[in-house]
Amino acid sequence: MHELSLAQSILSIVQQAIPPQQHERVRTIYLQIGTLSGIEIDALTFSFDIIKESSPFALASLDIEIIEAQGKCNGCGTLFTYETYGTPCPRCGSFSIEIIRGKEMRVSGIDVD
Repeated sequence: MHELSLAQSILSIVQQAIPPQQHERVRTIYLQIGTLSGIEIDALTFSFDIIKESSPFALASLDIEIIEAQGKCNGCGTLFTYETYGTPCPRCGSFSIEIIRGKEMRVSGIDVD
């Protein structure tokens, strides 16, 4: 379950970004997660809720923004919503697609009381 290691990494990022005297004041951690990232959101939030209890971030919660994947056809240049790997271009049917967004996973912000 790689979501557990992702949850640990999220707490590590927050720990490094916030001065130690403010750790217990962190309330919300904002994430951006792409639909092609392979991350199970429920498993991530479950893992986060478990490991935060033994950290200074026990009162923190996750606010997750889902980033819809977008592809660009290398043949005709069409930009389109990329539902899943192996989706052809809706205009020309080509499978030569560049993924523009949708694979990301990042901490985009932190709220502190």
